[in-house]
Amino acid sequence: MFNIIDIGGTYLKIYDSHTKDIMRIKMSDENVIDLHSLRILIKNNINSHADKIYMSCQMHGFVLFDGVNNVSEFITWKKKSDENHIAKIFDTNYFRDITGLECRNDLPINNIYDFFETNNMNNRKIHVKNISEAILDSNLSCTHITMACGNGFLNIYNNKYCDDFIKLFHERFKIKLQFDDPIDEFIVNGHFNINDRHIPVYCGIGDFQASLMNIRPNELYINMATGSQISILTDCVEKNKTMNHRSFFNKKYLKCITHIPSGRFLNIFTNMFDDLFTYPMKIEDIISSDLAIGTNIFEHGISINNINFKNFTKKNMICSIFKCYLDQYVTIYNNLFEDENIDKIILSGGIPKKLSFVIDYFKINIKKEIVLGNGNDDDSVNGLLSYINLHFANNFIK
Repeated sequence: MFNIIDIGGTYLKIYDSHTKDIMRIKMSDENVIDLHSLRILIKNNINSHADKIYMSCQMHGFVLFDGVNNVSEFITWKKKSDENHIAKIFDTNYFRDITGLECRNDLPINNIYDFFETNNMNNRKIHVKNISEAILDSNLSCTHITMACGNGFLNIYNNKYCDDFIKLFHERFKIKLQFDDPIDEFIVNGHFNINDRHIPVYCGIGDFQASLMNIRPNELYINMATGSQISILTDCVEKNKTMNHRSFFNKKYLKCITHIPSGRFLNIFTNMFDDLFTYPMKIEDIISSDLAIGTNIFEHGISINNINFKNFTKKNMICSIFKCYLDQYVTIYNNLFEDENIDKIILSGGIPKKLSFVIDYFKINIKKEIVLGNGNDDDSVNGLLSYINLHFANNFIK
């Protein structure tokens, strides 16, 4: 018997192999979450009789430790540093070439810089841990590469932390940064102590990568959840000013566009329309809607344009919200993925499973086979479950 724990941006999900049920616990909306409370919440809700525990976690979060004590709480991917410190110091193309990431304010490397500066920290050794290890009662000081690649310090080519970035923190704050060793193995990496039982916990993997566990070449994956990404599988990291890259499994990578406004964008409008997701719409209504609604909530406030004397109605507003939301995916596909030899597009996340017109809209605007992924919105859990069934069935599935 085992549990799967998924620490996502919206929910903490716990799968029990005995009952086959998934418990969903709403995560705090705060950008910073109390580590002790999260650890207790998890330990109080996992099956104390579990033989093993597997995890997937948001990979852009972190906790800072000074020896055995945490000096920061769990700073999530929703936190945005006051400014893009690293982009002011290093060329952004150099940063992308090293890490595979766009240098953004919400990356741990920027939030850590911000934390040290705000709290006037210096002359210390600080250990940076991913949440996958920070919540454990004991761990082996390792972290999976799918988690390590999200902090902004890892050289994605050789899976070692970049000396230039570590040196920057020593020169600026006299702080010696330490990290868990990145590993490309799925092994027991620590324990939870529950009722005097030491339950072994496998190394946590990035929830983004977990949800793509079964991705194949020539398949395009569009995740439409709280956050959103578009990804394809690749054998190597390409130096590209547009695409990001993430470490994957079996020495492969994901080439992707990330931080696409999704659930958090749509939720803005639930304050105005409490029936936003239930309003009766036909695909023709969405196609013919004509308000221009900006979606880029990450960089500046959105705008609503093309209003005239007749078109500013509730129906046109709601239909235009969804049209502009979906059009951003069509534009990204046409500009960046149309030449990638894609055979199939797989949609996942809660939004395409909640809104039936999403598939129809994509079929009309992207001339490819469009299918839904897993049967519910627990893609990370299902991805891990498929991996467990494939690799550990003989030993662990009971």
